[in-house]
Amino acid sequence: MASYYTLLILTSTDPRHECELCLLLENIVAKVSRSYFRDHFASDLVFIAKVDIVDRTNIDIFDLLGLSEIPHIWLVPPSHRIGNLEADNESWEDKLYILKQPHLEFKLPIANENTQVMAMAQWLAETILKPIHVEAADGGMYYFVRNFAITFALILIVKKRGPRAFKNAGKKPVYSILAIVAVLLFTSGYHYTTLQKVPFVAQNDDRQFIYISGGSHYQFGIETLIVAANYLALASATLLLIFLGRYKVKSTRFIHSENMRATLISVTAVAIFLLFSCLTSIVLRKDHEYPYAFARLF
Repeated sequence: MASYYTLLILTSTDPRHECELCLLLENIVAKVSRSYFRDHFASDLVFIAKVDIVDRTNIDIFDLLGLSEIPHIWLVPPSHRIGNLEADNESWEDKLYILKQPHLEFKLPIANENTQVMAMAQWLAETILKPIHVEAADGGMYYFVRNFAITFALILIVKKRGPRAFKNAGKKPVYSILAIVAVLLFTSGYHYTTLQKVPFVAQNDDRQFIYISGGSHYQFGIETLIVAANYLALASATLLLIFLGRYKVKSTRFIHSENMRATLISVTAVAIFLLFSCLTSIVLRKDHEYPYAFARLF
């Protein structure tokens, strides 16, 4: 019984076949495989095999499959076939049982190479439920320089124009709000979503909206807003709990009895539990093996 996925690349690097897509596929598979094994170097979940017709002993495999065109990218799930593959009485066709198993096939989109690499990595990651992070061709330097320039310009504008534009509000509240917005954007994964060019929202085959992606390698635009709102509500509830803990009860104040304060503390504690469970439920949708969840809400 095979406990791993097999990524089969059926191709030809024989120049006589003039298969430009096959040669391009070499680079695409190499980049995806390097990205996968960099992130999961100790994992044995995926085995990559290339069946190249340039090796004439592989012609029988193509004949067995009845393939008349190349290339093909197949992903064969873990097999439940039980037996000794090295048995002497097993025929050649039986030993190639994996080629007859149900499989998924990936079709390269008509796009540039970087987009094709990202598409294949996303397809593989969604299937095996393991994140695959593909680095930008320039190592992300373009995005670093661009974002550094934008951030630096915004800081200068806020520093010079901010107090004047918001003089009635004062400097401290304005800077506090800007800092909170920046923290929420950074922690919610907004930049990673724009970097991966993920859509704002998606729909399934039944035309129903999907708000939380099923893999940890990407997230929808609306998902970043949901996560940011969850963080904001969780932080607010935590601060409220601290405030209630230090609150001095007086008959002339809004909270005029200890019973009322105890009730508000209990409600806030329950809200924190639910908000944290909501956050971990999102993580569980993306990583089913996440061990630090409370209640699973969805």
